[in-house]
Amino acid sequence: MYDVIVLGGGPAGYAAAIRTAQLGGNVLLAEAGKVGGTCLHRGCIPSKVLYHAASSYSKVIDYLSPDNAVAPRLDRIAQRQRETVEKLYAGLCRVISSYGIITVNGHGEIISPGLVRVGSAEYRAKKIIIATGSREAGFSIPGAKFARSAEESLKPPAKLCRVTVIGGGNTGLELASAYALLGFKVTVIEKERRILPALADEEIRNWLSFSLRKRGLIIDTGVTPVEIRQSGRALTVTSENAAGTLTVDADLVIAALGRRPNLDVLGEGLGELKNATEGYIQVNDSMETLMPDIFAAGDVTGPPMLAHLAYAEGIAAADNAMGIEHKLDRSAVPHFLSAHPGVAWAGMTETQAAGAGLNCRTVKFPFAANAHATILGQSEGMVKIVALEETGTVVGMQILGGRASEMIMEGVLAIQNGLHVDRIAKTIHPHPTFSETIWEAALSFGEGALHGLKQ
Repeated sequence: MYDVIVLGGGPAGYAAAIRTAQLGGNVLLAEAGKVGGTCLHRGCIPSKVLYHAASSYSKVIDYLSPDNAVAPRLDRIAQRQRETVEKLYAGLCRVISSYGIITVNGHGEIISPGLVRVGSAEYRAKKIIIATGSREAGFSIPGAKFARSAEESLKPPAKLCRVTVIGGGNTGLELASAYALLGFKVTVIEKERRILPALADEEIRNWLSFSLRKRGLIIDTGVTPVEIRQSGRALTVTSENAAGTLTVDADLVIAALGRRPNLDVLGEGLGELKNATEGYIQVNDSMETLMPDIFAAGDVTGPPMLAHLAYAEGIAAADNAMGIEHKLDRSAVPHFLSAHPGVAWAGMTETQAAGAGLNCRTVKFPFAANAHATILGQSEGMVKIVALEETGTVVGMQILGGRASEMIMEGVLAIQNGLHVDRIAKTIHPHPTFSETIWEAALSFGEGALHGLKQ
């Protein structure tokens, strides 16, 4: 009998398995595909390779004369994606092997508490951790078969063409931004009235929308796709809104409509673990499900579906499964969008804080006044810090601009540890760096930013 059986080898699953082994537990990890899951093989990693390549190409052509225009090597992007994924996968396999974790390849199903079937074999364990991840959400309109999934679209076409992305959330905007930087003509269709619905800061969202449009993206919000028609090699997406019908011609249509949990791991009699309305597994802050000795972590527990949150949930699930109390703190989960410009946020916006009955003040500092951002030609955007008016305790941070995904960690540390904004202001930040914008925003909570106009 195993101490823990982990079903699913994505970020939550392999984190749970490794943590269990670190605590001296005897663990079995079951994965139907390859360890690393969607994130490593079909999501986070290849998508960031795509965006990095597109961003690098965009920077290079800024220094070329029109007479020396260079087309992007789209085949090289796919090669780089393969090389990166293979290298990280090999490293992950070595780590798992080093802990002596038993891995079995196959689809796992919970027969009853403590009993799991993988293929034709059955295994018993004291505890079970469900970490089966998620899959892309489909859509059922006439002609939906002509659209490529977001995962299929991580490898761009061999030639530049017209691209329509259905979905203006994180995945859709990341793909749209990368494709546009490479020279594709891109249209984004979003049924909500605004892009990036997960971002609660209206100012940042509006600035992002303006910036993406300025860089050539066509963004249609408040429209619902109703049909995709094919004529030869060309496609036409028909959408509807309150004003009538909208048609967009494209050579490639990408469906980026979010994800839904993989719940086929649940055997008969285990349906009570699933949230009846939302369709994901319910857990508490110890990652315990409604059934004793069964835990769940990662995408299968519902939004936000983020690999870094899945790591944390997997570790918390393993700790609790092994008898170590670990209540997960979700007060400062970082979110980010790899686009041009980038966006990142954590904690609460000023509006959210007010809605929670908190008296807060928001301070800002623009990248336009930051030396490093100006050097790199990335002076668009700003940093916002939300802090309690009376104590200065940081409760939120939002960033629009270069290196946002890296910079947000200063905000995460401040929020999760209840730091006063003055602690950031009195911390020496290196110059010239993007991080100084956070320092300058923190100074603005007191006497004023060093490189800001006198108020």
